[in-house]
Amino acid sequence: MKSITLPVAIAATLLLAACGADQQEAGPAPDPIPRSGDLRFFNAMGDVPDLVVIRNGSTLGALPFGQTIAQDNAIVGRYRIDMGYLDADNEFVAVVDQLEIELHEDHERTVVATGTQANPSFTVIENEEFLYGVVGVPVQDPQVQFIHTVAGIGDLDFHLTAPGDPLLATPSSLAFEGRTAIDSTPPGDYRLRVTPAGQPGTILYDSGTFTLASTTRTELVAIGYFGPGGNGIRVVAIDSFGGVGAFPEEDLPAAVRFANFAADLPSADVFLDDPMTTPATFSDVAFEAVTPYDETLASGTTTFQITAAMAPDPVLRSHAVNVRRGAFATYYLGGTATADPPVLTGALVVDDNRVSDLRSQVRFFQASPAAGIVNVFLLAPGQSTVGATPNFRSASSGNVGIASLAPTDYDLVIEDAQGANLYGPERITLTPSVNYLLTITDVAGGGAPFVVNFGPVP
Repeated sequence: MKSITLPVAIAATLLLAACGADQQEAGPAPDPIPRSGDLRFFNAMGDVPDLVVIRNGSTLGALPFGQTIAQDNAIVGRYRIDMGYLDADNEFVAVVDQLEIELHEDHERTVVATGTQANPSFTVIENEEFLYGVVGVPVQDPQVQFIHTVAGIGDLDFHLTAPGDPLLATPSSLAFEGRTAIDSTPPGDYRLRVTPAGQPGTILYDSGTFTLASTTRTELVAIGYFGPGGNGIRVVAIDSFGGVGAFPEEDLPAAVRFANFAADLPSADVFLDDPMTTPATFSDVAFEAVTPYDETLASGTTTFQITAAMAPDPVLRSHAVNVRRGAFATYYLGGTATADPPVLTGALVVDDNRVSDLRSQVRFFQASPAAGIVNVFLLAPGQSTVGATPNFRSASSGNVGIASLAPTDYDLVIEDAQGANLYGPERITLTPSVNYLLTITDVAGGGAPFVVNFGPVP
């Protein structure tokens, strides 16, 4: 909410009207509109677990790499900010330690955690609050700001041009943790290219064509990149509301692979077009096999047509999925192929292939119809499931999940929906800098008993 100052003539008219109503008892005065600003947090640390954001002693939530927590319309005043992560012993490691921020009316403050685990840092970006949708504020040209948060890459040049134009003779040059002033540009289509400072012949990042609309603010933030291809750098766009988005035509590949965990489908083919007229994208994928990543797939919505190997008719599962640029992803297939009709289940899941000596990632896929609906626990050794929260709750065939855990020993326990033990406890060990895959499948050929497999991600 914004404070509103009434013109003197209007205020006087309201006062006279109130005085003329002397036959009625005046009610209580309305509460004043609180003065407010915007308080935001951004995580640009790519080699640590999700950050925990704490404001005045209260936890706001976990903040993944490359994302924001936006506290728009925060009441003006002084705030104490802590940001940090949990280490391998689940101890809080502060990156931002009791930072005092004074938030003023119609101001925007963004705390950006930067650097690395070895050399953590942070910066505070101070801007005037962007006014959108406020009565009396005219339509404005788009506003842009460039921000550099990539540790260890050196100074960068930002070239914002029309899509077909050459690089700028005088780009916006920034050192690490640097940012430009907010600037206005006409609405329309643009292209952003980033180069090392003074080296226009080396394109580190190319956004492709995107649109800047009137009465918007876009913060163009260079962050580290850990996906397929690329040069260790990516730019994300923070919008007027604090949301983070990628560029739909950025020059980065999509990398997709296929995992067959359907126990009664000994071998599968996957087509992206008509199976009767096109070759398979993934062919002869055996039960429990995981293919290499394919970086030739076009991004956007595509339909996976899944058949038995060497049998393009019938299609056993047809599934429209969204293939994202700049991301690794795995399509997990489960369920049963021999039911009439087939009841295959599946999901395309983005893979975060970063590794950390502080946390281990456990990816989970429930592929087994025989197991039914299950709760999966990763417990401290000897801990009971009574009162414990499942790491993967109410998982039926086709459900996926990811958990980030301290690298240590756990008891793996699986219960049915009523709390009856189905499996375990089995002692497992998570090793630093290793990501794991936990699957539940039917026995080879289909049906009970279900089988649990746990090991490093293929």
